[in-house]
Amino acid sequence: MPRKQPILPRDVDKIYAPRRELAASMAAPPELLHHFPFLFSKLTSLGSSASRVVGLLESALATTELGKRSPRPRLIDLACGLGNVSIEAAHRLDARTLGVDAYAPFLTEAARRAHRRGVAPRCQWLAANVLSLQRDHPAAIDPPFDIGVMLNLFGAIKGRKVVRGLVRPGGLYVVDDACLVVCDDKPRRTTLGGRRKPRPTESDVRLGAPTPARVRSAISRDGDDILYELAPSPSAVRRQLSAMEARIASRAAMLSESEPGLRRLLKQFVVDLARSRELLETQLRPTIWVVRRA
Repeated sequence: MPRKQPILPRDVDKIYAPRRELAASMAAPPELLHHFPFLFSKLTSLGSSASRVVGLLESALATTELGKRSPRPRLIDLACGLGNVSIEAAHRLDARTLGVDAYAPFLTEAARRAHRRGVAPRCQWLAANVLSLQRDHPAAIDPPFDIGVMLNLFGAIKGRKVVRGLVRPGGLYVVDDACLVVCDDKPRRTTLGGRRKPRPTESDVRLGAPTPARVRSAISRDGDDILYELAPSPSAVRRQLSAMEARIASRAAMLSESEPGLRRLLKQFVVDLARSRELLETQLRPTIWVVRRA
């Protein structure tokens, strides 16, 4: 019997794609949006590690009532990008997944990856704006999901508002953010971009990032329980981001040769990636929360 083919989005030209917000989530100018499939090709992740996220969900399901009630959980992966979390969850959790992203070429690549991993029948993909799912695609999100994932787009505080409404009571949701590294004592010195910079304190809002305490407060406001909070070490962040940065820089150099008009934008994009990596090694700390909805 032939293997079921991947489910691909239809009528993608009619889908609203918030260009600036999508590009900003990748630290890229909107002019490069058309070239994302090439720039990000063969990357295993565009942000938080899919293996790490699904590992946390695996642990949560093993210790909560949800794991007993839903041996094959339904999972929605908002702003799924290349679909790595959806595919990993389908493979390790036997989950039935719906990956949603505004950028249809990412979903095409995600469907190919699901097919290669042998989980295509359990993975569906929807090209849509994650902020208007209830209005534009009500049938796709009914009934509520057992698990919701919202990574790399809005940050934890805004992201939880979006994903929480799609998860049933007692279900799980995952959000992440780049949080300020906060010191209780006097600000110490750290190196950033070759210059000496003070490490931020609670009152430091220059970066526009929340503190971990602020995220925890927002999550607990509705009675939700934080099951796991994971902040990788600076060395782990460095390894992951350095590999991603090197791959993107190589692709950007190749694209500059074929598209000389984009050379300046691509050069700045690579510089901005390096600055983002430095921030995430020093002043910011990427953090993941796995939460049980009240």
